[in-house]
Amino acid sequence: MSSNHSKSVFCRALQSAMAVLLAACISGCGAAEGTGSVSGKVTLNGETVTTGRIGFLSKETGKGGGGDIGETGEFDLGVTLPAGTYTVTVVPPAPAPPQEGAPVTKAPDPQGFPKKYRSSETSDLKVEVQEGSNQFEIKLVP
Repeated sequence: MSSNHSKSVFCRALQSAMAVLLAACISGCGAAEGTGSVSGKVTLNGETVTTGRIGFLSKETGKGGGGDIGETGEFDLGVTLPAGTYTVTVVPPAPAPPQEGAPVTKAPDPQGFPKKYRSSETSDLKVEVQEGSNQFEIKLVP
């Protein structure tokens, strides 16, 4: 066998291996299999919630994610979650830091967020995240 033939076989084998690695990398670069993106809108008594944070927690896996609620009531977690059941929490915005020399006061709750939604232990809001894109309307009631 000639030296050129051996180099040719080696080059073809190397190219094939690199093609397989590239294909594996490309197929793994999107959302993981069995995961879903999460977005939606939050309302309280039918009115748009315009501030605060929303959280999703799987009590089964301990995984979750959260995001800010925008002025239009919409949210997008910006990460994918494994498919499954999640408890939803909604909390008012964090208080602004006090000005120097001003007394520390309790942050106002501009929309009267019901306390039961503030913790995954007390929230009765549950959603089922499916593989792919998930759009939820989160309806808070007192």
